[in-house]
Amino acid sequence: MEKKKRWLINFLYYGIIFSIGCLIVYILFKKCLIVVLSYLSAVLLKPFIDLILEKLHIKNKVFSIIMTIIIFILLYTCFFLFVFFSCLFFIKTLSFLPSFIETVYQELLSHQYLISFFTQFYQQIQTLIQNILSTSIHYVLSLAMNMVHFIACLFIHFFLTILFLFHQSLIQRKKENLYTTLISSFTEMFIIIIKTYSILFVITFIGLFLGFQVIGIKQALNLSFFIAFFDFFPVLGIEMIMFPWIITLALLNQISLSLKLLILYGIIALIRNILEPHLLSKKIKIPALYMFVAMYLFMKLIGIWGFMVAPFVLLVLNNFRQKSNFQEIYKIIKKSL
Repeated sequence: MEKKKRWLINFLYYGIIFSIGCLIVYILFKKCLIVVLSYLSAVLLKPFIDLILEKLHIKNKVFSIIMTIIIFILLYTCFFLFVFFSCLFFIKTLSFLPSFIETVYQELLSHQYLISFFTQFYQQIQTLIQNILSTSIHYVLSLAMNMVHFIACLFIHFFLTILFLFHQSLIQRKKENLYTTLISSFTEMFIIIIKTYSILFVITFIGLFLGFQVIGIKQALNLSFFIAFFDFFPVLGIEMIMFPWIITLALLNQISLSLKLLILYGIIALIRNILEPHLLSKKIKIPALYMFVAMYLFMKLIGIWGFMVAPFVLLVLNNFRQKSNFQEIYKIIKKSL
């Protein structure tokens, strides 16, 4: 009876703590999002900037401050230029899609047995693309109308990040414990994920570009970039573009081109599926077999997002194992029961 009462008290206690924590996180992300993003940006950029300063052998404090500001401005500019041109390219590509689908649809109409099937499908696709395009344009126009607020937010984020970068005590962790290990693990994993998928993006882009050039596809550069950029996001993937394209070409009796694209897709998919776990396991220093098994199991449990969650979980567990934090967790659980 005493154990049950203690367990109930502990359950209520940790439940209240968890609820308060969720409320704090909600308030931070709802009301103080710029501050949170600025701090995270500083935490992620600090090791990179320190590495550059170390390579340049800059030890003078004034020069270090000046170089830190210059490096941050360059990184900031490059990031927003990449986002800006990617959005422009995405909107430009979407604006061409309705006319392309119209052309494909007119060709499909010449095949009588496909008319009834594709009429409804064509209308749905056209509506979907028009909705996406109109939504994108709406957001761009809204951003343009709220440009003053947006620029103000950018300046606040910029200066807050600079201040966090120079405030060493808020970034450097003097004491290793369960919380700091968890935070450092997630930060490290975030950097690894970005690096890994950037490498895969470049490999996919080059592979598609070379393949399209050999096959003789027009606008090979634009198509390669668009598909590789689309594939960068785990929920989307190269299949969502390549499969409909291959099937449409097969239905239009362009069997040769359809087979060539299918072979190209198979090669790219094989390279990605081999490299992705290998790159992640190499950077996390976990055997590739464990990475393969973990990614497969998490994919079965939570779907496609399992590919992203599995490396995070493995890295955190590996850090806990190396720093003997499993004993600390066991003690916490034992005390609460």
